[in-house]
Amino acid sequence: MISLHAHIEKFTLLTTRFLFSNVILNKAAQEDIP
Repeated sequence: MISLHAHIEKFTLLTTRFLFSNVILNKAAQEDIP
């Protein structure tokens, strides 16, 4: 049985990575505009 703490840690890591890549994409899109 997976411990709840490990499950939450995994979820948090995935969410952080998702948000981080979103920020990078937004920044790149903004810098693309002259």
